Amino acid sequence: LNSLRQELQITNQHRLVMEHAQNTLRTQLHDREASLTRYRHTHERMSKLNRDMSVSFSKLQQDYVSTAKELERLRVVEKRLVWSERRLEDYVGGSAGDTGGAVTN
Repeated sequence: LNSLRQELQITNQHRLVMEHAQNTLRTQLHDREASLTRYRHTHERMSKLNRDMSVSFSKLQQDYVSTAKELERLRVVEKRLVWSERRLEDYVGGSAGDTGGAVTN
């Protein structure tokens, strides 16, 4: 009878140890699931941010290209304008010299 009591006591101690280990494992599992959930959430946010940045960068790149093309076009227009102003000044200056500086109609 004593040996059965000792065996029951040992079995109860084993059960307590196993229950404690099970609770510890449940706590660790819960913590890891929460960590995994946070990781997934962070990953989703980072993926969205990366996509948004990619779209923004592409738009900036397109804007830069179109602005550079417009600038080149305006430089040509500016050169033509400068040449036209010089020709006008030469023309007006040349005809004004013939009339003594007076403008005639």
